[in-house]
Amino acid sequence: MIDEVESLRDAGLRAAVRQHLRQLPPGAGAGSVSEIVVDEVTMLDGIERFRALRHLGLDGTDVVDLRPLAGLGALEELWLSDTRVADLRPLSGLRALTVLELGDTPVVDIEPLRPLRRLQKLWLNGTKVADLSPLRSLEGLVTVGVAGTPVEDYRPLEALDGLQILAVSRSASGRLGALSQRDDLAIHFVDE
Repeated sequence: MIDEVESLRDAGLRAAVRQHLRQLPPGAGAGSVSEIVVDEVTMLDGIERFRALRHLGLDGTDVVDLRPLAGLGALEELWLSDTRVADLRPLSGLRALTVLELGDTPVVDIEPLRPLRRLQKLWLNGTKVADLSPLRSLEGLVTVGVAGTPVEDYRPLEALDGLQILAVSRSASGRLGALSQRDDLAIHFVDE
C-alpha cells in the first residue's frame, strides 16, 4: 500500500489518501479505499490504482486533467465544482456515476456525458453549457441544475419523465415551455 500512496504525484492527494487509510483496518490497501475528499490538489496521476473508489470530492481544487479517472469504473459520485475542469471526455466511460457536480467550472460541452445512463443528479450551475441536448437520453436524471448558464432551449429536458428537481436562473422562467406545466417537477428559480 505504501507504494500505491507514494505513486500519487500530488502531495495533497497523498495526504488525503493517508488520512482515509488511517480510518480503515490495519493492512487495508488501495482496494479498500472507497472515498477520497481533497481540499488541495492539482494532479490526479496515480489515482487510477484506487479501483474501488466510489466517491471522489475535488471541489475548489486546481484540478484540470481528468484522464487519470477514466478507468475508475466503480466511481459513483464525483464532485468537481469550482475547479478548472473543462474537458469531460475522460468521464464518458464512468458508467456507474450517479452524481456529478460541475458547478462553477469552465465546462462548455456535455456531450461526453451522453453514455452515463445511471446519472441521477447533475449540477451545471455557473458553467458555460448552452446545449442540453446530450441530456435527452439520460432518463435516470432526477435532479438537474443549470442556473447561471447560457442555456436558451430547455426542451431536451422535457424527455426526462423522471426529472423531479430543476434549478434554473430566474430569468429563464419564460423559456421553460412544457416543463413549467409539469406537476411532478419542482422548479427552483435562482437569482443570478
